[in-house]
Amino acid sequence: MNQYLFGFIALLLLLAACEKGSETPAAQTPKSATGESVTESTAADRPSGEQLLGAPPRGWKEVFSSSNPGLRMAEFIPEDQDNDSWSQKITFESLNGKPVPDPIEFLEAISVDQRGTCEGFESYSTFSGFENGYPTSIQLLICARSRIIDQSQVTMIKAIAGNDNFYTISRAQRGPALTEDTQALSETEIAGWSLYLRAITVCDTGSSEHECPDEH
Repeated sequence: MNQYLFGFIALLLLLAACEKGSETPAAQTPKSATGESVTESTAADRPSGEQLLGAPPRGWKEVFSSSNPGLRMAEFIPEDQDNDSWSQKITFESLNGKPVPDPIEFLEAISVDQRGTCEGFESYSTFSGFENGYPTSIQLLICARSRIIDQSQVTMIKAIAGNDNFYTISRAQRGPALTEDTQALSETEIAGWSLYLRAITVCDTGSSEHECPDEH
């Protein structure tokens, strides 16, 4: 399948999925950026402040985490995969620092960086707007063959500019190099990835403009 045609289909599917609203997939248990579950506590029980609510799909395991003053990160892969040879990975990052980057400009910079290391590169800005009052952007990056890993890599990245932190959530898939006869993801996978990222949000227990679940 021609990659340009595939990219056009991907764009339509992603936009349609984003318009369906913030339905949380059944396999997903919201968590904070530090990885601690928040579903069993009310907003009043949680410390006041900005929080990233998201989690890996059921059946995924954490393979790396870091909690430094300026950057918190957690990486997850399917339970049946190895961290040295993964084909799927989800990464949560929370960057503390001022000024907070613009989500669109941030993702465009990532696109430029990947383009420089790829043979056959395409990028699609699939959503830019506000979610729960925060500037948000989502981009799909398709690298037919990375010169660094000698594989293809498809990455969907969501960037959220909070008031206190800048958040990125990325879902990546690696595999054999792509040709004009192979597609990076199926239409079902694209829609699933889009819905998954759509369900991940940022909220603030101390702000009526960025309400967290169960605040009423």
